[in-house]
Amino acid sequence: MDDFKLFFQDATIIESEGFFDRVKALMEEDSRLPLGEWMIKTDFTISQKDKDSSGVCNFWNDKRVEVKEYIGEMDDMFIPPDIIFFREWAIEHGWEMKIHKELASSNPEVWGTFALMDLDGDEPELKVKKVYDNPFDF
Repeated sequence: MDDFKLFFQDATIIESEGFFDRVKALMEEDSRLPLGEWMIKTDFTISQKDKDSSGVCNFWNDKRVEVKEYIGEMDDMFIPPDIIFFREWAIEHGWEMKIHKELASSNPEVWGTFALMDLDGDEPELKVKKVYDNPFDF
């Protein structure tokens, strides 16, 4: 997964290098926000060799990274490798990645499978974490 590069538009995410603890500290320094309640909406780009994907995600105060929009190569069966990379990055930086319900409903076979998986270790090896009755209950 070393060929992937992840870029964000939001200054707080960039300044903190995306680490949850650093993002939280920066957000809590802002006295205009209610203590502990915040969300950062940002565009992202994932680059790999000669192709890019992009989208929009929300970083929440409860450690969720919620992918709301995704524009990239997809097929009907498999989770895109760049999204697997993004999820691995999120875990390493203290976040828990989720797929927004509207995006999940656009291709439930792929995004529902994503909700059933979890990354294990340094390699993007997928394993079943929990079986959901409804693929949108994640």
